[in-house]
Amino acid sequence: NLPNTMLESFATGTPVISFAAGGMKEHIENEFNGMLAEEISAVSLARAIESLLANTSLYKPHEIKTYAEKHFSLAKQAEGYMKVYHNLLN
Repeated sequence: NLPNTMLESFATGTPVISFAAGGMKEHIENEFNGMLAEEISAVSLARAIESLLANTSLYKPHEIKTYAEKHFSLAKQAEGYMKVYHNLLN
């Protein structure tokens, strides 16, 4: 899964907190653009939230936005679709 809420948050320079599942674990880097909970539990999620809130100075909105532009721009999406289509045709 790669929820739009993560993409929208990154696009606005906002860090994301999540469980380490699907596309979330592929794109969230602790103390850069968000925080991943260590396990799927309420306690672990609470720890991740507390950690992010205690370290807000680590999160640079401009750098998070740049990450989003690099990985999820329309050009990047089009490039990915072209690769899929070329592979299907070959």
